[in-house]
Amino acid sequence: MNINWKQAYRYRLRPNGAQQRRLLQLCGSARYAWNQVLEGRNEEYKEYLEDIESAKCWGEDVSLVPKPRPINRFSFTYDLNKLMAEEENSFLKTQGHSQVLQQKMQDLYSAFSRFFKGKGGYPQFKTKNGYNSIRFPQGINLDEKNKRIFLPKTGFVRYRKSRDIEGDIKNVTVSFFSGEWYVSIQTQKEIEVPEINLKTMLETEADNALGIDMGAVRFCTFSD
Repeated sequence: MNINWKQAYRYRLRPNGAQQRRLLQLCGSARYAWNQVLEGRNEEYKEYLEDIESAKCWGEDVSLVPKPRPINRFSFTYDLNKLMAEEENSFLKTQGHSQVLQQKMQDLYSAFSRFFKGKGGYPQFKTKNGYNSIRFPQGINLDEKNKRIFLPKTGFVRYRKSRDIEGDIKNVTVSFFSGEWYVSIQTQKEIEVPEINLKTMLETEADNALGIDMGAVRFCTFSD
């Protein structure tokens, strides 16, 4: 039986001065997009609550009050496109990166999804001095021999290699906190594992107090 195994490799990034400024611009653009879209959603919901109260005061049917837009990936993509189309936000096209901004919208959608499922708090505004990260879904070129990685709109950046990378690169996340840059490389590879009858294994090994981490299933998918 084959499974698709995902693994992340994290290294210290060593950008030069020009590359640091470029990465800070990318992080700043992504942070700005997150905050602007989040603020817009907050305002929409605030107006909805105000309309509800107004309808109650006037004895109107509150069910007729238009509801806020749904929380889904498409609506956040729409918000981003609208934001980038505004003249005062033209810097998002020059200082930002379209795919990085789209990934940040996916992160915001995921944050809202976790909140509504009771798995996390309400999404918060991001600050310049807080944890900042950007994700590149493609356009990556890893040069392990020379310990450097190519990042879109940044160029080849050196990193401190501590171990070799195995598998195909799926995406790369660059983060900045406490004055240091880091790169996390998400990979995926197909591995073969022996087929196991879980029920039989539990019955035969119960006396041995065998511990099974069911959460580990989340890190792999079956390829067949």
